[in-house]
Amino acid sequence: MLPLSLSLRGDNLNFTQYSRFLVHVNRRSYTQGMAKIRPYNQDCPIARTLDIVGDRWTLLIVRDLFIGHTRFNEFLKSSPGIPPKILSGRLKKLQEHGIIERRVYSEHPLRAEYTLTETGRSLRPVLHTIGEWGFEHLFEGEDELRDQVREVAAAQAPEFDRT
Repeated sequence: MLPLSLSLRGDNLNFTQYSRFLVHVNRRSYTQGMAKIRPYNQDCPIARTLDIVGDRWTLLIVRDLFIGHTRFNEFLKSSPGIPPKILSGRLKKLQEHGIIERRVYSEHPLRAEYTLTETGRSLRPVLHTIGEWGFEHLFEGEDELRDQVREVAAAQAPEFDRT
């Protein structure tokens, strides 16, 4: 049984204890948003692909791998707002599907590096096409910003630059 008292430290509530408390008090409404995403269960190749890489954050993780990020903290810094638990789950899912490989480089504390497999690297044209679509359709009236973003993208991942 979870303790119902919550510890306060100054103005900060101990988030872990509070989260456990919420799950205990109202399990159904609190855990609905954390439920596993159901697969499409379709024979369509697009649906099957989205079952693996269609979750929020997943393609941004793959993007980061293409630009050279390999460590958990690098992914966290590159995509502000991604919860560590979600990042961990996405990395595990990508590994289970052969998109990335995980190599432990330190046992104490446990630290790992992630790299794209050949299958993962085959997503390059997909990411490139999504990026080009974004440049073409999502920067209307923001030519200067688009050019700056394109320049940064080309510097970080030259293989994507086709200006």
